[in-house]
Amino acid sequence: GFDRVPQPEGVRFALPAVREDIAPSLKYEVSERLAGRGFHELMAISLNARGDYEGIAAFPQESLVGIVNPLSADLNVLRPTLVMGALDAVARNVARQRPNLSFFEFGNVFALTGKPSSREHPLEAYSEHKRLALTLTGMSHEDSWQGKGSPVDVFTLKGEILSILGLFGVGVHDLSYGDAPEGLYQHGATLLQGKTVLAHFGLVSPSLAKRKSVKTEVYFGEIDWEALMAIARKGQEGIKALPKFPEVRRDLALLLDANVRFADLAASALKAEGRLIQRIGLFDVYEGEKIAAGKKSYALSFILQDEKGTLNDKAIDRCMKKLISTFEREFGASLR
Repeated sequence: GFDRVPQPEGVRFALPAVREDIAPSLKYEVSERLAGRGFHELMAISLNARGDYEGIAAFPQESLVGIVNPLSADLNVLRPTLVMGALDAVARNVARQRPNLSFFEFGNVFALTGKPSSREHPLEAYSEHKRLALTLTGMSHEDSWQGKGSPVDVFTLKGEILSILGLFGVGVHDLSYGDAPEGLYQHGATLLQGKTVLAHFGLVSPSLAKRKSVKTEVYFGEIDWEALMAIARKGQEGIKALPKFPEVRRDLALLLDANVRFADLAASALKAEGRLIQRIGLFDVYEGEKIAAGKKSYALSFILQDEKGTLNDKAIDRCMKKLISTFEREFGASLR
């Protein structure tokens, strides 16, 4: 019987490797952060009107995912961006005397990939990606006894986006700037980490806003949530001890061509002296009298620090000379 079955000395079994999905907790954390900063969550439907995208080069008609049996002409394509739902929400609220608005929305966007579908891969022709959208319009805060409110602008929105990216360990110096999606913004930019697009933002094109009966300036940004999740899954930076050695600040006033961007200067400086440079700031821009046409003046601040020891004058001067030489060679800059 069973009492004669020999008992093994040990039991062996394999534990399944279960990795907790961090996406829900990070989504909750970002939502709580935005709610704490005065944003309201928006939930729009995934259907838009094909006509809303006419003339927008970033979303050509052939890339839109059409609905075979649409309920109406206003709901005949799947949205390729979250901007239309945001504009609808702005129009509805402004019409009800709520001009100061801050929205965020997690949602999916859709597009045709241009690849043929097959019986084995019927969805090969379609793409679906998760995005986080931020929308601002009106005043950043209302008038109070402490002072008058100030209108939101593109830099208000940029600050909110950079704050979110910072939660995932993406700093300002990790980013480069590209052109915004054509036709979507009057002026804006795309944020990239290497070749990966993390976000785009700007002032929504007035002609696009007019299609949704919006007359006010609307600032919109869209973050690639899947790209942020990929960064988060690679692991966050560990805790660092406070620096033992002091920081040193040095300033440079440069005369540059008008088309030179601060982001390009910062990237070049970090490439040349990234070990010592902790932060780079732009604290003055001047164009006008005493500056030649096609030129501008930038005043840059550099925070230097050596983690291995206190910086002396010789090391600081060597660093600044290298930066000046780099700016002269790459941008044709000269000291003012």
